[in-house]
Amino acid sequence: MIRYVLKLLSGLLLAIVLVAVVSTLICWPRGTGLIGSFPRVVLWSRLHAETAAVPTRSHPSSAEVEKAFSPWRPLDSGAVCEPGRARIGLRSYLSLSAAGKALRDGETLEICSGRYREVIDVRASGVTLVGRGTVILEPPEDLRMAAIVLRGEGALVKNLECRYMEVADANGACVRLVGSGLTLQHVYFHSSQQGLLTSHKPGLVKILDSRFENLGHGGRAHGVYMGRGRLEVRGSQFLAMKNGGHAIKSRAMETVIEDSVIAEFSSHGSRLLDISDGGHLTVRRSLLQHGKASDNWEAIGYGLESSDNPGQIIELHDNVFLLERGLLAG
Repeated sequence: MIRYVLKLLSGLLLAIVLVAVVSTLICWPRGTGLIGSFPRVVLWSRLHAETAAVPTRSHPSSAEVEKAFSPWRPLDSGAVCEPGRARIGLRSYLSLSAAGKALRDGETLEICSGRYREVIDVRASGVTLVGRGTVILEPPEDLRMAAIVLRGEGALVKNLECRYMEVADANGACVRLVGSGLTLQHVYFHSSQQGLLTSHKPGLVKILDSRFENLGHGGRAHGVYMGRGRLEVRGSQFLAMKNGGHAIKSRAMETVIEDSVIAEFSSHGSRLLDISDGGHLTVRRSLLQHGKASDNWEAIGYGLESSDNPGQIIELHDNVFLLERGLLAG
């Protein structure tokens, strides 16, 4: 009798805890706590409602993301900039390609509002590429690698949108880092084969306050493909990867993800994180949702290709996992 009562009380206590946790998530105020810093937080109840009615193998509609997140918008810099032009200091350009070639070390390329179909190929180091207003990069007919190719060191790309990048070898990217050192800040990369593709030794790469959406191709192109080095992701969103693409595939010796959302919805993606060669993985204060249509059972793959990186460490702190398939393989 006592054992029965204790079991009943234990079950009741567990139910109360679950109700409290779910209620906390649903009522979490904007701008506070674990995931309240995002434009419109993906809560358990809303995310589940958006994905439950969609067949397992269907392609996700943009409506799923739109109902859970506010639309991405460029920052208002307040700078006066003539649409359809670019400038470097007092020098003005009608061609983004010409402006990219003209960049010298340490200079800033300001891209004024417009829709551009040119490749920006930059060899200089310490440069900044910043959108002024609504800047959208789309592929030219002769696209070979990416909308932006960075061959120098220490670049900053900020406040622009990139879409529809596709090439024959399935590695069409918004940004191709051939050199090393990169910060992506408040960018929106979507509807392409790949968002960011780096070299084998990319150095330190930072992704801040950015959105990667509807990316991937054939299981070989991903939202982000990171070579050796260090990857830091903060305050960003990786949403609805497609065609077997991972949200983030990192070979970095250290991968840090903080205050971010990685969510598949009902998309036909793959792993949320593929930490291919092991190393030090840290995920803090983030929301990770692994959908039932994923190509892989694991939300996180760790060291599945090698254990070449030193320091085989995984740290998961203060995260929320919504798992419809699995969690971790390694």
